[in-house]
Amino acid sequence: MHTDDTMPLPLMGGDMRPTFKQFRQCYNASCETIAQHAHIHPMFVKRLESGTRMEEFLAQSILTVLSRYAGRQIRFEELRGIRIKTQHGVKCY
Repeated sequence: MHTDDTMPLPLMGGDMRPTFKQFRQCYNASCETIAQHAHIHPMFVKRLESGTRMEEFLAQSILTVLSRYAGRQIRFEELRGIRIKTQHGVKCY
């Protein structure tokens, strides 16, 4: 069993970027509401929040909804603890 898929990323010293969860809570957006607006299961929002690697299209649909709450486009680079599956491995933000 590979546990690296479910373990949260360690905090890097001096990294002041918010986590997805902190950003989501700032706008009082629940995982269930975000999932509903993104037309996905809430499990995927919780996976993104926990730092579990996931497909880019799912993560992007979640960030698109969160961007609506923020009133501006949110990019992966603005948040920490996000892990995206790529053709060449995993990209961490």
